[in-house]
Amino acid sequence: MTPPAPTTSPAAIAGATAPRSSADGRRHPGRLLGAAGLVIALLLSVPLWSVFGSVFSSDAGAWAHIRATVLPDLITNSLLLALSVGLGVTIIGTLTAWLTATFEFRGR
Repeated sequence: MTPPAPTTSPAAIAGATAPRSSADGRRHPGRLLGAAGLVIALLLSVPLWSVFGSVFSSDAGAWAHIRATVLPDLITNSLLLALSVGLGVTIIGTLTAWLTATFEFRGR
């Protein structure tokens, strides 16, 4: 004789709950998390907007000096850094993906 089927799902036993849904039945998981992320992103972008705003200020001589002296070096350094990081991430990511696919690790 076979034992009866369980009446509750494993998720219910583990205490999992379904995402909240609105009155029309659509699910909105993480709405609060998304709003918090948006607020944090806006706060972190304030210095960037300050720099963009200073481009249009009346002190054009300072920007002309920066453009003539240090801006080419800064752009070159930024591009070299971005390319180096991209290359490093590609190498490390490919190596770790190969290791994960090739070998058996505990906990996998």
